[in-house]
Amino acid sequence: MQKLYSKGYAKEVSAGKLSHILSERHTNIYIKEVESISKSKLYEYLLELYEISELEHDKTFVDKEKLKNLDGKSIHRLLGYENMNTTRCRPYEFYGKTYNIIGSPDKFYEDYSIVEELKTYKNSKNKIYQMVRGLFQLVLYSYIYDVTEGRLIILDLNRGIKEMFHFKFPSYSQYKTLNDGLSLYSAYSKV
Repeated sequence: MQKLYSKGYAKEVSAGKLSHILSERHTNIYIKEVESISKSKLYEYLLELYEISELEHDKTFVDKEKLKNLDGKSIHRLLGYENMNTTRCRPYEFYGKTYNIIGSPDKFYEDYSIVEELKTYKNSKNKIYQMVRGLFQLVLYSYIYDVTEGRLIILDLNRGIKEMFHFKFPSYSQYKTLNDGLSLYSAYSKV
């Protein structure tokens, strides 16, 4: 595992944990505040809030019969997503404390400087959550891997629909995501 520790003590925080906290928070707050609007609008709201650009959106189909009775790891393997064994770490200063943000995307294309994450779902409610969580994970992975682009692959296990979203993450997106995530993480850690 490649680690880039800063001087002194640094708390290790995973990108997965931060993205889960942010997803839960935004999903719950948004649904309470904007109940009359479709939950799918949460995705557009977050793109605007975090100034993330969607560069491309593509939809293809996968043989859903091949997906039946497979666990998540097998689905990842079937689609060429062997979870990378190269977890990386990058320090981030937040209110005078150093946090080592760690994580490993499902794929990293070094030639193209793109991180990629695969998420699966079985119903529309879960799709929104997986899209939000995957989006936050990609932003955090883009920070860890020092890149500005990522692709989120969302797979509907029941219908065999595979969607690819290609994003651009400016540094503002990365820092806002880190600040918001670490702020919530710190609050939860004190409880």
